[in-house]
Amino acid sequence: MVRLYSGATRAELDAEALIRAAADAAEAAARAAAVAAEAAVRAAAVTAVETEVQALRDLWVPVTLADDHIEGVGHVGGLINAANEDAWIEMYVPDSFTSLAHLSLHYIARSTGSAAADITVNYCAYGEVGTQHTQTSAAHNFGAVTANYFAYIWLDALVGNLAAGDELCIKVTYNTEYLHILGARLTYT
Repeated sequence: MVRLYSGATRAELDAEALIRAAADAAEAAARAAAVAAEAAVRAAAVTAVETEVQALRDLWVPVTLADDHIEGVGHVGGLINAANEDAWIEMYVPDSFTSLAHLSLHYIARSTGSAAADITVNYCAYGEVGTQHTQTSAAHNFGAVTANYFAYIWLDALVGNLAAGDELCIKVTYNTEYLHILGARLTYT
């Protein structure tokens, strides 16, 4: 048995080196596993956020044409306050559209009472006649409204076959009570 300068034998030094190398390898493996686990958790979190963000999308379109364009109660839009007055909202349904969550019509009542308006919705795809899909809700009930208060109604039932790439037009015609039509919000996945 040969003793080296530290007083340990060659076999003892080799064994110590092997133990140190094994410990270093185990520590490196543990660090790599922790980094991989953290990366997996971050990737899962990003995927969850992206999925949530992709889950619902919104498209807001203000009134594009009205018999009376106004500014009132701090907002612009189309005022329907007399017979045969209309406000229109025209929009392209985004190519990313897969299904409808909601279509809502936003307004501010300009008088207090029980409001109704005639609503006509037309939509079509490229190459179709403009009234390919037409739905009308005569005297659509907005319910009780209060002057100068913001509200919205759902129009989902009027766009049952809506698809990506469709051109959509919503026409709101005066029936009862003054309404300041702001625009429409398309919420989709």
